[in-house]
Amino acid sequence: MTEGDAALTTAAVTDGTIKILVPSVEDLTIECAGSRLDSENLQIEDVDKGFASKLTFLACSTTKPATGCALENQPTAISTNPILVLAALRSGEEDKITVTPETGCIFTAISFNEADRCAFDGLEALKGAFTLGVPTGQLELESQTIVGLGSVENNSLDVSTLPAYIVGGRALLKLASGSKWSFH
Repeated sequence: MTEGDAALTTAAVTDGTIKILVPSVEDLTIECAGSRLDSENLQIEDVDKGFASKLTFLACSTTKPATGCALENQPTAISTNPILVLAALRSGEEDKITVTPETGCIFTAISFNEADRCAFDGLEALKGAFTLGVPTGQLELESQTIVGLGSVENNSLDVSTLPAYIVGGRALLKLASGSKWSFH
């Protein structure tokens, strides 16, 4: 169990591609295929709370539609504004964490290529909140896996008022000290 502040490592190893989906725009799919998820000041602040100054998704590109909706200078990094994390107990070993912007409702601005014909042109804000799964969050382990859950758990994100979802990918979070930990 982690009591009080505990710093997490600034680079979480990823397994699988993290995707941002905007289904109502030609099944728009942005895939972030970096081998890690970078962060600044990622820390646990209490047994059920966390904070990061910034998360950075690496090697992000539009994969769907095949043309007409590319990110500016893809592959590119997408960095968030400061975020808060709240953990909630679930049944069995699983926890869920809800991620929200620290202030306001904007996570990040995604830069689309202005020359394309997509519904998005230039900077578009990703707003709202999303939930991630922590399959072994109630166990004291050296690393905890976080997983994007998709539309069932994440129905409060949007890009330009259009529903958006974070799905797939796994990231391994570790304490900077290397100690075992859980949110509880």
